[in-house]
Amino acid sequence: MNILKLLAILALFHIPLSAKGYRFICNGILADGSEHSDSCGAPCDEAHAPRWPNPNIPVLVDYDKTPYSISPAEWREVVKQSFAAWEKVSGTSLRFVPIEGQSRREFGSNRAIHEIFWITDKEEWRTLVGVGEFGTLGATLTPYGCDANRKIVDSDMVLNGLEHINWQINCEDEDCISPQTTMVHELGHFFGLDHPCKQCTDSIMSARAGLDLKYPLYDDMQGLRMLYPATSSGGFGFPCSNNNDCQANNSCQMVHGNQYCSHECSNDRDCELGALCLTHDGKSICAFIDGESAVARGEEENCARMPCEDSLVCAGPSVEQSYCFIPCANVSDCRPEQQCIGLENDSTGICMSTKQKGEQCFATKLCDKSLFCIFDDQGLGVCREPCGLVNGETTGCPNGELCQLIDGEREICIPIELTLGENSAEFGESKVARSKNSTKSFWGWGCSTKKSNNYSMIALILLLFYRRWSLKNRCLKL
Repeated sequence: MNILKLLAILALFHIPLSAKGYRFICNGILADGSEHSDSCGAPCDEAHAPRWPNPNIPVLVDYDKTPYSISPAEWREVVKQSFAAWEKVSGTSLRFVPIEGQSRREFGSNRAIHEIFWITDKEEWRTLVGVGEFGTLGATLTPYGCDANRKIVDSDMVLNGLEHINWQINCEDEDCISPQTTMVHELGHFFGLDHPCKQCTDSIMSARAGLDLKYPLYDDMQGLRMLYPATSSGGFGFPCSNNNDCQANNSCQMVHGNQYCSHECSNDRDCELGALCLTHDGKSICAFIDGESAVARGEEENCARMPCEDSLVCAGPSVEQSYCFIPCANVSDCRPEQQCIGLENDSTGICMSTKQKGEQCFATKLCDKSLFCIFDDQGLGVCREPCGLVNGETTGCPNGELCQLIDGEREICIPIELTLGENSAEFGESKVARSKNSTKSFWGWGCSTKKSNNYSMIALILLLFYRRWSLKNRCLKL
């Protein structure tokens, strides 16, 4: 049996175009725009495309060797999220099965083991890959049988960890590269997909990426389903002919020429990753990001799902409350009504309007120094001042307010009708991370609230110390 090897190269440039369906590794589009053909005789179509005979693919990942800018723990999380990006697609049976063991660091020479690892030494890159050390981010070798079945017999992936590539889990500079974007792309090659286009914004499998995507989009999902279909699904993105094909909370929608199961939404947070809440036929539904919706966000627009315009940065107390701001080194970079606010643990500032005591605050309009933005259960924030407790008595609060201990150490003046009771000082502090593509986000998770006396409060504490915001997303458990 003849074995064909496909070396899938991911190169990144930024010119948005539209994809044309999906392609397999027997007929993909190369980075120069030409079409690859394997000349195996059988047509390269849905019935004869290369695929694994078992959709449960065992994978051995080397977690020990990583680039200088990525820790082993961060790399482990990237692998987890990248696997999940494909496995969670509705209507597919594909699963990546992690295998424990010591990496052999073999690229295409051992069909019994399917490996993923970083190469951080140029001599090893030249020995295993041979070419592209200065222009290649990742390479995947996927040999398959050249007959009517085209069964994939092995896959190995290497990522270029040489020092000249600025890999960042959460990009801060325009020249940084997201490892998850690259790995999700290369995993597509790992199980049989190839580039559907030279360059397009609506496919993670674009030969030259138009956007910093981290999840498969509609055409990518369709190709995955063709290779590894599930017996039933009906979840978001599942192709349908009528509402009976969809789960109870979904309906069959025709959006931008694609017909799939979707559901109504009020904002982007109601939608799955890779989708936006868009108006369609008079109602708001979740729709895949594509060439029409892939528009960079402007100042104070939400950037949780799409990047900001090139001149802006993305920042906020959580990933879903991230917005685009003008970056600044000092106040002269901002408009007269704005201040240059320093970000916690970061040298870059953002231009932002600030609010005074009693004024409404939000992620784009924070409180002035020494004030706190306190959100109620309706999502309305008001700037409130700190206070003191002396022998259990309130000091420093005006009439009608009491000094409420918020996090066990900080007291805030809260209106009497909103005070929280004896057991209110219990908090879950979330983690903080930055986001992608030369933007900065502060990502909080792990918090929850429950009702008590028909009231719950989320305290989003945004305190300014010497022109630097301390961004902590905390949730009060009542």
